[in-house]
Amino acid sequence: MPSSELENKNKELSDTCFEDLCLDMQIEIIARVASASLADHFNLKTSCKKLGKVAEDGFVYERVCLDRIPVTAWHSANGRLSLFIHQCLENENPEALFRLAMVEYFCWGEVSTATEYLNRAGELGHDGVLYLLGIMFLFNGEQCKDDGMQMMSEATRSSRLKDSATRCRDLIVELLRSTKIHNPHVLYYRPVCCDPTANHGSCDACFCDSELSHMFQAIDYSIALLNLLELLEI
Repeated sequence: MPSSELENKNKELSDTCFEDLCLDMQIEIIARVASASLADHFNLKTSCKKLGKVAEDGFVYERVCLDRIPVTAWHSANGRLSLFIHQCLENENPEALFRLAMVEYFCWGEVSTATEYLNRAGELGHDGVLYLLGIMFLFNGEQCKDDGMQMMSEATRSSRLKDSATRCRDLIVELLRSTKIHNPHVLYYRPVCCDPTANHGSCDACFCDSELSHMFQAIDYSIALLNLLELLEI
């Protein structure tokens, strides 16, 4: 049998096998694909009308992987990307809610709204919530510093949460470097967790200061860039 005929037969067989599955099973399979790769999710949607329809199910948007989308898209997306993010939020994708919380807090200073989205992301199992809450508490002033340090310590010492904490920090830095910040606590307050005169090697407070230093650098970069752009416009 010629190779082209064999390929067509295999395609017909695979299509038939998939279509023979119940709808819930089809949705589950596509959701698993989407949770592993955004590119594969889009390829499925465009491969045929039947798959595209199944791939539009809300459960798929709840599970779809968002790693390849820049976090700044939650701040200034438009067109098809904006619609895609809206669908993820509407179907309570934990990562979409988490990123929206970041934007609400760092970019707009909407603490209550950010906390609401964070709480929901946490209820849905997002592992980065504790780290981000810790950062928010640290930026909120001396009265919240101890609670923030404790959250940061738990988020970064836990073997289950450690990777998520690192990823969360990188997302925050990406956001701070790339968008205009309107939260005055983030812009003008530089929390210090450890006593700079203390003579010791390291502690949880030192670690918090180290994490915050990444964000301070990103904020300084963003401010300098905005100032430069304003000068160029003049």
